[in-house]
Amino acid sequence: MSIERLSSYLKEQGNIVKLALGSFSLTKIIGQGGNGLVYEANLQERVLALKFLITEATGESREQKLSRFLAEYFNIIIMDDLTGIVRYIDYDLLEFSDKMGILKIPIIIMNLYDSSLVKRQLTKNEEEFIALFEFLIDTTEKIHKYGIIHRDIKPENILVNGKGYVLADFGIANYNPEMFHVWAETDRKERLGNRLFSAPEQEEKSVEPHSTMDIYAIGQVLQWYATGKTHRGTGRQSVTTSFQGCKIYDGIIEKCLENNPSNRFQSIAEIRNYIAVKHEKNLWHYLRLFNQICRMNYPKNDFRIIHSDNINRIDKLLQTFYDKGDEFNNNFWWHDGSSNLDITPFQKGVGKWKFWDDEYSIKEIWIHYDNSIYNDYILVHYLPSEPFNIDGKEVFYTSIVDDEHHISYSENNNGYAEINGKIEDLSKHKVESIERQEKEGYFFLGTRFSCVLQKENDEALRKFIEKSLEKSKIELDELREFTDTIRRHKHFEVFRDM
Repeated sequence: MSIERLSSYLKEQGNIVKLALGSFSLTKIIGQGGNGLVYEANLQERVLALKFLITEATGESREQKLSRFLAEYFNIIIMDDLTGIVRYIDYDLLEFSDKMGILKIPIIIMNLYDSSLVKRQLTKNEEEFIALFEFLIDTTEKIHKYGIIHRDIKPENILVNGKGYVLADFGIANYNPEMFHVWAETDRKERLGNRLFSAPEQEEKSVEPHSTMDIYAIGQVLQWYATGKTHRGTGRQSVTTSFQGCKIYDGIIEKCLENNPSNRFQSIAEIRNYIAVKHEKNLWHYLRLFNQICRMNYPKNDFRIIHSDNINRIDKLLQTFYDKGDEFNNNFWWHDGSSNLDITPFQKGVGKWKFWDDEYSIKEIWIHYDNSIYNDYILVHYLPSEPFNIDGKEVFYTSIVDDEHHISYSENNNGYAEINGKIEDLSKHKVESIERQEKEGYFFLGTRFSCVLQKENDEALRKFIEKSLEKSKIELDELREFTDTIRRHKHFEVFRDM
């Protein structure tokens, strides 16, 4: 009813609202929630936003909502550091009378922002994912230090400001009464926040607000940005399916999303410490580790480049990389000229190795290593594989359930398969997908920081592989020339540290 009364009043006034700062011309509604209505408005050629408190509550419930609305404004503007926080400009009261009596509507006047994170997710990228993470932990840490628990961190409340973000809508925030003169009590009967992003305990009555509620929401926002959906339960989709270089954030998200609040990070400081421990080893550690594995498996290196077609020695080399998988911390990478990603090799047989779902029958390798270590790599030549024979058909891709039952591509994607006449939920079974190679080819192995993995060398790498396939052989002089070419483009941290 209050919305209808406000709409009728605005129509009568030609969408002009007169407040202490001047006459605002309302242009359009840009947001609407349970208790708020946000308009875009012009004031003396400046475009702003007006947030109206719209509520049908009466008595004590109405007073609570008014108190929270005032707290949202006042407790934010008195913060010393407002970086990353929505910019509030003024607080006012619109009062008018109609046939139903007098209506008083509180208003917060605030900056207008470009959009919300909801729209930004449509053009997601790894760089922005990392920037979003930094914004979330920086801003959340700040409000927690000020004694504020937001309790409603979600994409709609993360506004885009140019290339940066601001956190908005502190309507259900909890304020430490020892730090704020204006604070608001929230009715325990109200469901707080958005269920998709809010911690499970926020659904319960009489649960005291705690910083881990915001930490849970951080995990959900990051999960949603990377994969397009939030997550509850088991079987979470890794963010590396979207952003290959962001493996460290999976560990963070996993701990943020623990159902039990005591199992989550208890503070942003704990998240920062987790990152510090994971990053304790710098890029030179991984470059040296790769170099060491090459040296220990092929110590005789008189000409910088070693060729080997001894399958047992090749298997031993790749097994060493497998054994050191945890130490590489997802910094052991693969590149075939068209794509690159972090991998862990897994042996399927003599000379047969699997990287993610792809299985290769390896024929020979070339290894380059020297004392510089940043230009080390392994070039792998593989042959066409034997196809699978399934129901009398030769196929190169299959998924195998419980090491026994082959299922179709569509069944694997759907998560359900018909096995022995019965529909099975694949989440309750071991499922392995294997794609064998129909043609011969080449790929390179290195660390994420090696020259061969730098995007500036992608074109040279692609041309080298294409030329080698045309000739059906590797020319050693051309491989040396390729090695000298890619050396010119180093990872920026390697270049910085030299």
